[in-house]
Amino acid sequence: KLSRNSLLVRGHDDSNTLDGMQSHPDSVPFTFWDTLRSTIEDDGLTLYMVLDEAHRGMGKRPSDTPTIVKRLINGHSGVPPVPIVWGISATVQRFEAAMTEAEVQSNRVHLGTVQVDPVRIQESGLLKDDIVLDFPAETGDFNTVLLRRGVRKVKALSDAWAAYAAEQGTEPIRPLMVLQVPNRPAADEVAAAIDVICDEWPELESDAIAHVFGDHTAQTFGMHSVPYISPERVQDASYIRVLLAKDAISTGWDCPRAEVMVSFRSAKDETHITQ
Repeated sequence: KLSRNSLLVRGHDDSNTLDGMQSHPDSVPFTFWDTLRSTIEDDGLTLYMVLDEAHRGMGKRPSDTPTIVKRLINGHSGVPPVPIVWGISATVQRFEAAMTEAEVQSNRVHLGTVQVDPVRIQESGLLKDDIVLDFPAETGDFNTVLLRRGVRKVKALSDAWAAYAAEQGTEPIRPLMVLQVPNRPAADEVAAAIDVICDEWPELESDAIAHVFGDHTAQTFGMHSVPYISPERVQDASYIRVLLAKDAISTGWDCPRAEVMVSFRSAKDETHITQ
């Protein structure tokens, strides 16, 4: 909403915008940044900024210019910083580093972090009791080895949930396996992965595989047509047992029935891996 092409930041006066935008036919007399400045400078108001998934937007762009989030926090081009910022994240390192930097550079106060008891989050189902990372010791095609192992794991979990539900007289949980692929996956590689899944899980229903790629349309991989589903619908769409994803499930995605993830993506950043 605050990118340089958004209607919220197009103003008649170039000096009123952070990006020095030229006047546009759809521009407005007061931009978002004008409103933000006026609100912060109003002595009768106190502005709070609540930043969910606060690890996002804390880095620097390749050109070493601040991100939009950091412009809001620290101020930029005549717009003062937001007075009070609350950050919420399961991985707080980036946010804390950015706040420490702001404290040094802008003479601001960085208050201590408040930690929520992980047991309370586990009770809500949003945090697993155990997270097991598995790396293949075998030689050969690691992707296939991991994928078959992941399918066997989710099938075993499905059987365990079914037995538990029968014992308790409740509806069974239908565990989900997430297959995370690179940003530009080769169609034949995805097709081969789906073939492996179907070979290992022959009883899988025809509509049990979906994707959450940026292209919000059905995707064709070899002989397989895979429909799109929005991430927030996956939890309740229990007929979906395998989800193909890129970055959509990397942060802020709540799906307690997602029990197994097989990732074909390489990652080095600790925050990204944890998320």
